[in-house]
Amino acid sequence: MEPSFDDVPEVVGWMSSMVDRGGRASQESHRLFLARRTALEMLRDRGYSVPESELARTLPEFRAWWAPEPEIERLTFSTFLASDHSDKVSLLLLPRLCASIFIVNSTS
Repeated sequence: MEPSFDDVPEVVGWMSSMVDRGGRASQESHRLFLARRTALEMLRDRGYSVPESELARTLPEFRAWWAPEPEIERLTFSTFLASDHSDKVSLLLLPRLCASIFIVNSTS
């Protein structure tokens, strides 16, 4: 007999925590959270200054921050290259089109 995930309660709990059962608005905020965090990680990996508090924000914290006033401007993030403060980048997520699309404009 093959083992199943049901045989390991920790796995079941962990996997169920990854499923978003909150409906369309909840799923959209989850996609926005993941897209924003990924974009911020990419900026940091490329040498841009990204506060650790932005990267450490959890999904519940993001929802508490985003839900009261869901405005696109709140998703905008601007930063600069750590080694050259004149190299600036702005990030804008477009939730209505697709949460995984983001636009990065570099201004020198």
